[in-house]
Amino acid sequence: MPPFISFIIPYYENHALLGEAIGSIRQYCHNTLHEIIVVDDASPTHTHLNALKEECTIIRRSENAGPSACRNEGIRQAQGTYLSFLDSDDLLIANPTDMLEGSSGEDMVMGRYVDEAHYPLLGRDFPRTSTLRQDPVLIKRIGFWSHLYRRDFLLGNSIFFPEDMRVAEDLVFLARTLGAAKSIWLTKQVNLTYRGDREGCLSAQGLSDYYIRCVFELLPERVMDALKDIDDAYAIRFCMLFSRRIEDLKIILKTHPPETFDWAATQLGAFARHYKNLANFTDTVKRLNIRWNDRKTSLADALSESETTLAPAKIRAFIANPT
Repeated sequence: MPPFISFIIPYYENHALLGEAIGSIRQYCHNTLHEIIVVDDASPTHTHLNALKEECTIIRRSENAGPSACRNEGIRQAQGTYLSFLDSDDLLIANPTDMLEGSSGEDMVMGRYVDEAHYPLLGRDFPRTSTLRQDPVLIKRIGFWSHLYRRDFLLGNSIFFPEDMRVAEDLVFLARTLGAAKSIWLTKQVNLTYRGDREGCLSAQGLSDYYIRCVFELLPERVMDALKDIDDAYAIRFCMLFSRRIEDLKIILKTHPPETFDWAATQLGAFARHYKNLANFTDTVKRLNIRWNDRKTSLADALSESETTLAPAKIRAFIANPT
């Protein structure tokens, strides 16, 4: 009998935490037919994984390719109806299949992780079926780990993680799944906690050159492309990405060479073209209660109307004059 749920864990040289993550799956899912797939990203020392072969499927990659490639390999090899993605520093604190009570085969099942437990919920009617078009604020959710995804939904829509991104790849994956899902089962269950810094966060990456390339060049275009047919979600994500990149640029201006700032600012200027696609932008911001202000509107408008070569000077002036 095939497993009901497949847990996919990318792994690289973090054996102690991996054991605890697997232990949490056993603790909460012992009554659920499941499989655990550990994809080893060519760890230099890996013989200790042999001890897990009785309880896990171990897939060893011959070359290090990052977490996206590992998760994609897990998607292809998984047999479960539903897929759950954990990292080695995650711990389950509930059985995610409990979220399925009352559901009817939706493409995605959304839960929460500990840092999202304080986020305002969408009304009081939980659980319920929805879509991103009905509830565009779902695009504000950044944690993909606490959700379940039907395997046939991912494969049928060719949704995988971008393998040329090792940071912020999860945001692209989540935008693609939310944008493509024809039905989403919303719950308020908190499934997961984690230890340490998430890949792609500022504190973990320290705004490395690789991080800057991913979040300024690759991330914006891919996320916006996934949301291009859902206007309200498109507007929300544009504002979130534009605002976050402004904050990044404030750091880059202080910590990196001028040419790095100019390159990143030029990328933001190019990204501002999406602003032109936002009809009735001011009304949309008010209706959706998006955090935004007139200064950002002026900057986005100026950048979207200008040659991108002018972007660095405009953004530098914006940052230098915070009022």
